[in-house]
Amino acid sequence: MKIPFILLLLLLLLHPVVATVTHANDRTNNNDLPSILIIEKEINVTVNQGDDIYLNPTKYLNMNDKNGGICIHKPNEKHDTKMISPQGVTFHDVAHDVGLHSRQAKVKTSPNCIFPQWDKKLRRWDAGGFCMEETLTGGACIGDANGDGYDDLYYPRMDGSDILYINRKDGTGLQDSTKISNLYHPKIRSNGCQFVDIDNDGDNDIYLSTLGDKRFYLFINDGHGRFVEDAKNRGLGNIVRKGTRMTAGFTIAIADIDNDGDMDIATTEWRPWLDGEDLQSESAKAFAEKQPNSSWTNARLFENLGPEKIGYFKDITVAAGVMPKFRLQQRRPDFTAYACKHTGPKALYNLLTGLGLYIDEKYILEEHVLRQHYIILRQMFRQGTGSVHAMKHTSDSSNAKEYEHFSTSNVDLKRARKLYVVVLYHGDSNDYNSNPLTLYASGRSNQSPTASKRNHERKAKAGEILTLNVGGAYGGRKFHFGVRCHLKSGCSFELLTLTSESASAFLEDDICGDGTKKVELHKDAGPFKVDLVVPWVTSERFVMYATGRMNDLHYNAAAQREVLRQLMRHSDKLDVERFARVSQTQVRLQQAVHKSKKWVLTTEDGSKEASWLQALTGVNQGGVSGKKRMNHATEFPLVGAFEFAAKFTDIDGDGTADLIISGDFGTSQMYWGHGNKTFKKGFFDLVEDGFDNSMGATVGDWDMDGQLDVLFTSTSISDSDLKTLNSVASTAGLLLSFRGNHLYRYVGNRRFEDVTTFTGVRESGWGWGAFFFDFDNDGDLDALNGNGMDDPETTDDDWAVHQNMRLYVNQGKDEGFRFIEEAKSRNIASTAENRAALAWDFDNDGDLDVFVVNHADVPQLYQNEGGNYYDWIRIKVVESNGKTESIGAKVWLHLVDSNHVENNFVNDEIQEEGGHLVYYREIGSSSAFLGQAESIAHFGLGKLDVDVVYKIDVRWPGDSTNTTLFNVPIRNTIVIKRNLDKTSYVLKNAMEDVMTCYDQVDYINKEIEMEPNYGELDMKGSVLSEHEIRYRSVMKSDDNFEAAVKNDFFKLQYTLSNGTKYNLNVNVETLKGQNDHTTLENKINDDKEVAKDRTASSKLEKVNIVQRLQRRYRQAAMFFEQRMESVDSIIEIANSKGLSREKFLQLIEKKYPMAIA
Repeated sequence: MKIPFILLLLLLLLHPVVATVTHANDRTNNNDLPSILIIEKEINVTVNQGDDIYLNPTKYLNMNDKNGGICIHKPNEKHDTKMISPQGVTFHDVAHDVGLHSRQAKVKTSPNCIFPQWDKKLRRWDAGGFCMEETLTGGACIGDANGDGYDDLYYPRMDGSDILYINRKDGTGLQDSTKISNLYHPKIRSNGCQFVDIDNDGDNDIYLSTLGDKRFYLFINDGHGRFVEDAKNRGLGNIVRKGTRMTAGFTIAIADIDNDGDMDIATTEWRPWLDGEDLQSESAKAFAEKQPNSSWTNARLFENLGPEKIGYFKDITVAAGVMPKFRLQQRRPDFTAYACKHTGPKALYNLLTGLGLYIDEKYILEEHVLRQHYIILRQMFRQGTGSVHAMKHTSDSSNAKEYEHFSTSNVDLKRARKLYVVVLYHGDSNDYNSNPLTLYASGRSNQSPTASKRNHERKAKAGEILTLNVGGAYGGRKFHFGVRCHLKSGCSFELLTLTSESASAFLEDDICGDGTKKVELHKDAGPFKVDLVVPWVTSERFVMYATGRMNDLHYNAAAQREVLRQLMRHSDKLDVERFARVSQTQVRLQQAVHKSKKWVLTTEDGSKEASWLQALTGVNQGGVSGKKRMNHATEFPLVGAFEFAAKFTDIDGDGTADLIISGDFGTSQMYWGHGNKTFKKGFFDLVEDGFDNSMGATVGDWDMDGQLDVLFTSTSISDSDLKTLNSVASTAGLLLSFRGNHLYRYVGNRRFEDVTTFTGVRESGWGWGAFFFDFDNDGDLDALNGNGMDDPETTDDDWAVHQNMRLYVNQGKDEGFRFIEEAKSRNIASTAENRAALAWDFDNDGDLDVFVVNHADVPQLYQNEGGNYYDWIRIKVVESNGKTESIGAKVWLHLVDSNHVENNFVNDEIQEEGGHLVYYREIGSSSAFLGQAESIAHFGLGKLDVDVVYKIDVRWPGDSTNTTLFNVPIRNTIVIKRNLDKTSYVLKNAMEDVMTCYDQVDYINKEIEMEPNYGELDMKGSVLSEHEIRYRSVMKSDDNFEAAVKNDFFKLQYTLSNGTKYNLNVNVETLKGQNDHTTLENKINDDKEVAKDRTASSKLEKVNIVQRLQRRYRQAAMFFEQRMESVDSIIEIANSKGLSREKFLQLIEKKYPMAIA
């Protein structure tokens, strides 16, 4: 149909955005107008499918492959200042100023939730009764959506359409481009997102996880910044049980896990334990027999099928070895029941010999002997002393100088009655057959025992435990030892000693006793029941489990002993710490109960006064269940996967992606990648892994040792927060079992060291998204984690509602790289319910800003103020197509003082003086809970006075090729493109040989950005033509303009939310009498700096005028589309009110008199 009157209303709605409109007869009087866009008055409105016209995209980088595809991206000079010292670096929330106004979700309570709640009494599911998962949502991702070289923001939302914000590049704002990008989908419940070029076509696609939906969504970029959904067709729908269960998706991770040149994808899921088909199965046996596969969960691993079917995927979760474990009412890893239950003698013999002990085979079935060896070794780990040594071959057995000698001068023997000593060889277990070491012991008679019979009283083989009577004929109160090495290659070993106050021939078991008394596996602290960790960590079954896990990872015996020693000593401290905290808590809760009006201190029948403990355990008139409520986390029911976040990163540096999963309720995982699409399960800490609840995970080299370390965010309630804890002991006990953040330092050989307490990052509140970043550019990585939790249907988490976001500031090498929390003083102590948190230099000024998603609230964008006081450099690495980010690439930056650079090489003196600093980053590793940060390696250069970076090394993923740059200019973003033939490349002088990156159509892009501010509708006496709308362009054209566009036109088509499509015929005309013949190319050439950087081989191709006009008017067309949708809705309202066409026009003219013309 045709709508003749629609134009008048449309013109009024277009008023703020279109340029000056003139009468057709004035054409010859406007010689300064080189071109006019004419839109026909009678707009054809059709509902049939029309032909889509796609506009050509811009090209970001004009890279010259002669220079290795390397260029310099200049910072935003307006913001690139050196005004504030790093001690004064603060943040300022500019979210509102840049246009971030939309809430992530609505606050909901039962019965308006997404998920159903199981009613045990009625044995049915109540729809909308479970809101927990919804309170955990809130993601975002950073990436270049439109190919202009600047990172944009995708903002998923649970209620309302997601929003794509395009970066305006100058730090002034973000532009909502959701509709023009075809991403307006108000019914999708989006949670996590990821920018990823899944088909290697040079543009970023967008993958979404959902919660409470039927599937996940994948939006394919058409190369022009417009997207088409295609998840199911490409194998990424992630449908659960053929669509019978709603999704519960969270973080998405990407990496090339098989090094075949394309991105593979991992997804995660946090599922409630209230899932009907799982939890309410007829029996646990039936559930177990069903053996759920990956179709039961959104936690999956998808392989990209390139290059044959690039951009299409298949599920390899089970085959890869990363399938989540499903159990009915699973208790968290808990060995309490096995604490004092013994293994069989053969298993125990193999366990002990595997750890390096020597036991004669005749004792293989002698349980008493084997158990005594186990108790001694266990106590050596827990309480003994140990030292590691290395020595050369003892060629002359009579020469005491060729022995390693020790004494018990550092062992307290005052009250000891027994001394146990063993020397354990560090090496191949096969060497034990040749007896690599011999230990000789003597008392007061000889201080340097040797193999000579008169020089020692006792001797033992390597691994053989030597038992000495203290105070007896041999040793008195002091012993001397000599170690002889039988191997020509030399020997490394550890010497372990243990004292006992008992004179018994056998060491007593202080944990399990002799079997005549009840084992103490728990301690009561008021209403709390504190599970002791030591009994099960020291048990035979746990040690067997732990060694089995370590054998899978090829740990040698020495490494296994060290891990067990750390675990057991840590567990001793952990039990003391947990009991002390719980005891303190029960006192505070007792006081709170007496003061609270909520708790009625009478028995259930009201006959007499109840104790405060009875009140806490639910025996009161407050309506709480009369059953004693469990209050320690080991009783928490687990069904399904509780994976909050996944992260691919190459921790061990072997060139293949490893997988880290942060999970709730002790389900965090470490998977070591093999590079062949399979993984081996590892661990961080065999004790803490079972107790930890983790939300987010991030990696970074915070201590500058060249290794990536792992930070998990978690929950910890501080002493100050206990006073606001409104719940009963059940919640208090659960919270107190959580241990806060965990920082694991990688020490090599697939082992981690827990340094949380030492570094000061444990106290987390209710932590969520986190990342490492150098916000003050002082050269070391700081850390930030979001905070806050509020389930509106319970008061259990009231203490966490207004928790501050945490900013941990690294104190540097001189202070041991410890952290101090400074969020408040740095003005970034958000008290909203933070979820995803991302580092992003959105204003392109050389310091990192922070974007934070807040659940059920508007987001925050903290602009860094003063972070670029110190110098900086940013490295962006892209694949050979010049666009696709090289996720997984490694970047090393070498800084030296200029006095130590000779002929482009570092001299030896700098290594000795310590002036050579090496920084390490991995591209794409900073993402965390529900978030994807910018994929750029950002380096603060600190106080080292340099004009250039001496050397930058880039190691490309998938092979061992490097790109190396020398003398790289600082305070710039360096863009490095991979060689097409994937060979290594060296550029000796980047300062001279690298040109400036620039956008080939930058002049036009800037014009488009400012389009909404250009001109206004001229209504002063001008008579609008009845036949055309004229839109004035500020572009100049060349002599060939008229010939180039004569009789040419192009079409634009827009589809409204109700399905109506508008086809616009856009004609391009020129003005007569034009005198300005400046070409677009010459106009760009007038920029001296650009002209200087351009080489002969990189000249612009001849401008295609029609294509440039298409890009030129695209911005105006977007506004036209939005106004047209408003017109359409107004007309629909008018029709629904029964207004005639004439009445409708009368009302419009009355409200807008100028429309009468």
